[in-house]
Amino acid sequence: MESGVLDYKGLVFGDSRSMSLIPSRESKVYNFSLPAMGARYYSYYLKKYLDAGNQKPEFILFASSPGLISGGYGDPIVDPSLVKYVQPNMSLLEYLKNRFFAGLTYKNFVMDGVSTNARKTASEINWKFFSHRILHLFSIGEMFEQYKGPELVYVLSASVPNLFSTYRYRKALLNVFSYENYKTAEAVMKLDCGCEELYIPSCMPPESNFRDNRWIAEKLNFQNGGLNISDRIKPQHAILYQMSREKLKEETLAPYEAEPIFDFSAFEDFLKYAETKEIDVYYIVMPFPEYIEPTGYFSKFWNAFEPLKTKYPHLKVLKFEKQFMKPEYYSDQIHLNCQGAKLVNEMFYKLGY
Repeated sequence: MESGVLDYKGLVFGDSRSMSLIPSRESKVYNFSLPAMGARYYSYYLKKYLDAGNQKPEFILFASSPGLISGGYGDPIVDPSLVKYVQPNMSLLEYLKNRFFAGLTYKNFVMDGVSTNARKTASEINWKFFSHRILHLFSIGEMFEQYKGPELVYVLSASVPNLFSTYRYRKALLNVFSYENYKTAEAVMKLDCGCEELYIPSCMPPESNFRDNRWIAEKLNFQNGGLNISDRIKPQHAILYQMSREKLKEETLAPYEAEPIFDFSAFEDFLKYAETKEIDVYYIVMPFPEYIEPTGYFSKFWNAFEPLKTKYPHLKVLKFEKQFMKPEYYSDQIHLNCQGAKLVNEMFYKLGY
């Protein structure tokens, strides 16, 4: 992305679901999807691509779940203990005012409720597992453009150690002492593994992190940025997912019981930025398990989405031939397994990509 020499006709933006899309060479499209990427970052993600000197793409193909673009700015990026006092993009003055008045209410003297504790726990988990998407993707200078108030203070405090290479690449340095990196490779790694080959040595992630990282880099180049993350699941975990399918189905359906609230504010920031750069945006929803269809969620989503098409003429909607697929095509009922990814990519090629 920062090479400054890329000249793709289109870019795929999205999250871990859309990482499964493998654009054809002829399409001149590259998949820049990132796992657990919030919608608030995509305008800065595109800006980073353009500022590096890469050729401006004709379009961005935004492929995701509806929730990615309709969840507003998401939870604020702050210390988990402060989540209940902070909103995304809140100024420091607003935060201090909010904190002051919270201290005057009886709520400050009673135990946090279940919902508050759950939100705090979710914030802790998200930061622990996904903070790298912020701390390693954007520089401190870029963060000044993205945050303000308590969020800026928190992100900068977490980013300062990354200014030192010994800290930023500490895990890579620790790999020097890993015996796995010095063992003779078991097999020559393949780049075009079929679904029936996933669990042979040449198609399974190497134990050596160094070799694994090189293999991933080669696969991303070979597959134009596409990488189906379920293909990296260990065989015992894949079997466990199959055995737990009904339980996973229940967990997947649970959020759909509540009436959805659609907030496109962060996605609109991206649309506005793309419009200033005269870049078209094509939006496509990744296929979901077929048991989601009866919930009525998707019809509500498209009704809420419709005004955006009028408001932003450069926004177009694309649709896969099948929006819903059998549960057997998903590993954890969220991400596509190898067979599911193969089917979705066949539909992707029919769309011209």
